[in-house]
Amino acid sequence: MVPTEDESEELLLAGYHDLPAELQDQGTAPHQAEQDDDFYIKIEFEKFCDGSVKDSSLPESPQRLHTDYQAPLVLWAGADQEETKKQRQYEYLRYRRLFMNIEREQVKEQQRQKERQKRITEIKSKKENHRRVEEQRMQETAKQQEPSPGEGACETLAQLKLEERRMKKVKEKQQRNKEYVRYIEALRAQMREKIKLYNIDLPPLCSCGSDFWDSHPDTCANNCIFYKNHKAYSHALQSVISSCEPADGSPSVRLQLRDLAALCARSGKHL
Repeated sequence: MVPTEDESEELLLAGYHDLPAELQDQGTAPHQAEQDDDFYIKIEFEKFCDGSVKDSSLPESPQRLHTDYQAPLVLWAGADQEETKKQRQYEYLRYRRLFMNIEREQVKEQQRQKERQKRITEIKSKKENHRRVEEQRMQETAKQQEPSPGEGACETLAQLKLEERRMKKVKEKQQRNKEYVRYIEALRAQMREKIKLYNIDLPPLCSCGSDFWDSHPDTCANNCIFYKNHKAYSHALQSVISSCEPADGSPSVRLQLRDLAALCARSGKHL
């Protein structure tokens, strides 16, 4: 029985380690050449399969499929990145406009608050100035109405002096009136005696009595010209005595009547 090629190889391998080194090299040389030939054929076959002889019906390798589908995925990823970039830019612009609007409103509100505070300050200042002016005016008025103690004492002393002078004048006038009244009464009594002595008839001076001697400033009616008017009564006596004519026409009697009339006139001037 002739052994096959595989069996001869197994036999060689079975006693391989028992052979010397030179025989091992001689035994492996034909086998190494055969392996090189198989490697060359394998390379040529792979080149042929990768070339134009390769059938399209044969299944493609996973690496080939991955490269074919990678281009659309890369394109879609680029489109998504562009869309995302646009979306982010749009959001940035929108938020920027929103923040700018908020900042503008804040600035406007601050400006309004400043103007409001300025108006309030002006109103307060005007009211304070008006209050100060009124307070100063009231203080000046109070000072004018309330003089200083020295001035008040001087004014009081002056008023007292004036009051004393006035009272003194009133008392003096009352004293003079009393004296003149007594003088008129005495003159009236003297005239009455003289008129009676010289038998002279005298008409009544007013309608308050039927006789000449019924007229008197203290007894006449309040609507009479001689009521409380001693001066007018003295002038009336002077007029009556000056116009009297004694019955005997004696010059001495006329002289006495003339002196009596002058005395009445002087008394009338003092009243």
